[in-house]
Amino acid sequence: AILQALAYGIPVVAPEVGGIPEIIRDNYTGYLIDGWGVNLFADRVLALLRDTHKRLEFSKNARRFAEYFSVENMVSKTADVYREAFRG
Repeated sequence: AILQALAYGIPVVAPEVGGIPEIIRDNYTGYLIDGWGVNLFADRVLALLRDTHKRLEFSKNARRFAEYFSVENMVSKTADVYREAFRG
């Protein structure tokens, strides 16, 4: 769901747990919050709603960043790994 949101240009606010920090760049494509604090989550969402410039900047960054995870890019990167493995 996070990658889908980023692909649509929706900045994401999510906890800094598991693999989430690998797909959200804090203060670039959204906000990572420490743990599951509801108040901090609400503060970050409200900050994005109030700051149109930052929201649009994050949106642009999110779309661009999500391209890294596209099927085409993932297939290309996987093929590169195999090519490199067979060279050695």
